[in-house]
Amino acid sequence: MTLNPQDMKVSVCIVTYNHEAYIRETLDSVLIQDFDEPYEIIVGDDGSTDRTPEILQEYADQYPDRFQLILHEENRGPRANVRSVRARLTGEYIAVLDGDDFWTDPDKLRTQVGFLDANPNFSAAACQYRSVVARAEDLHGPPVSPEQPEVIDMETYLRGVWIGASGFVYRRSMVPEFPEWVWELNCGDKGLQFLCAEQGPIRFFNRVMSAYRIHDGGMYSGINSERRLGWMIEYLKVFDRRSNGAYSHILHPRIAAKYYLRAFLNDERQDWEASRRAIRQARRYEPSKSKVMMEEAKHLVRRVPPLHHGLRFLKRQIKGQPETAAA
Repeated sequence: MTLNPQDMKVSVCIVTYNHEAYIRETLDSVLIQDFDEPYEIIVGDDGSTDRTPEILQEYADQYPDRFQLILHEENRGPRANVRSVRARLTGEYIAVLDGDDFWTDPDKLRTQVGFLDANPNFSAAACQYRSVVARAEDLHGPPVSPEQPEVIDMETYLRGVWIGASGFVYRRSMVPEFPEWVWELNCGDKGLQFLCAEQGPIRFFNRVMSAYRIHDGGMYSGINSERRLGWMIEYLKVFDRRSNGAYSHILHPRIAAKYYLRAFLNDERQDWEASRRAIRQARRYEPSKSKVMMEEAKHLVRRVPPLHHGLRFLKRQIKGQPETAAA
């Protein structure tokens, strides 16, 4: 029986592209949820050239009242794919899940939605996650991030917390539409989290309930360290503008640290001019906040191992030593 959209409690939003090796695990992790209220699974496939569309159709045929498929014939890019899925969402809550990630706890939806039902001032709920290298049997190690505050307000969010995209559930009434600046970000999930923090606190569960898959084809895990830094700088600058500088004392040192680490990567490649440009950019952003910048750099280095030696480089810059090894 098809449900009235007004009765839908949760819309699970999944976008996928060439994920035939992972999509079954993704979908199964939703279907095993111990959740008694109505939910739908809306999947947008961005013109995959592998068997992903065929697998999706198989699931939709088996669960016709649960799935809605949007199968694009041509690759339109991730933004257009997400837009097409968002246009179909009807749930009171939206649960985000990338097509190559999966949930690890069958109580995930019940836990997060139950909390949001009982606490209407909260905009969203997030959880801890572990990383997986390609296959689920590679799930290992401690959570990706250390224990985080259970209540994340805007200031806490901007100081730097790690919220996985595929563990996020938010209240649709608080973020009914994405403004255009969110669509322009490379890390759109960060824009969504910022919008939620504007509307109310985010509840963070320090319990592993999802997994983030690392593989060469991943939109984020598959890119190099310099591009990652560029994406981070991009969204931090946007957050600074959107908050009218109210949190510059927090954001500027974070931006500066990332510019210094970008300078380090250019220095390693002996691209001296690019390194100097990055250093000049860094010094535009609160150059005196050395302690804050170092904490930000240490936090980032734990996540991006190739930047490990960048800490020594950053210390040299703070002490006013030569800009680059070739200076």
